[in-house]
Amino acid sequence: MTAARDPRDLIEVFGPIWASKDDKLAIGMPFAEVEMRRNLASAAHACGWLVEEEVFVPDWGRIDLILRDGASAPLLIELKLDLTRPAQIRKAFQQTDGYGRWWVQEYGEAVDTLLVGLKVDPGGMSSVHRAYPHVGWCAAGSLLGKFVSRGGEEARRLRGGRTATRLKVLQNIASAYEVALRDLPCDPEILSMFSLPGAPAGGEA
Repeated sequence: MTAARDPRDLIEVFGPIWASKDDKLAIGMPFAEVEMRRNLASAAHACGWLVEEEVFVPDWGRIDLILRDGASAPLLIELKLDLTRPAQIRKAFQQTDGYGRWWVQEYGEAVDTLLVGLKVDPGGMSSVHRAYPHVGWCAAGSLLGKFVSRGGEEARRLRGGRTATRLKVLQNIASAYEVALRDLPCDPEILSMFSLPGAPAGGEA
């Protein structure tokens, strides 16, 4: 199991995945599943979730992401790059369902499960979903809204508090960086290694 780092490098959040005007996630291509997982974990982390990546399930596989907010059931997320062929879709729903059942049996804790695809066939997904009504599904582009709005008022309040705390940490890091940059000797070679994007010449932040 790899716990999400705190704070995450913002490049991971705003690299190949970014928010578009309609509150969806715009996703750059080409894309690997590991990048998809790490970037979605970063986006969830930035929205105040407690995030775990690649949680091992003995003799079965790894749950890609587990999100917690401290006020509702954990959300287990299985990620797939391509959910457009019937066999892929059936296998992915089976896998996601299996993870949820394993979690309940292992920990005695209710969970929500969500199957997420970078490319999805909505018709095919809806058809198989009828056999697994307790497994939610969506395209990766709709996850940002779920990260922000999922859960009741208490859950959103807790996530909002974590987000504010993490933002404060990032602001403190940036402030310390700017102070260090300001106090560096005015050696062009040194300044070139520490200059902030858009910083004026001479090293002043």
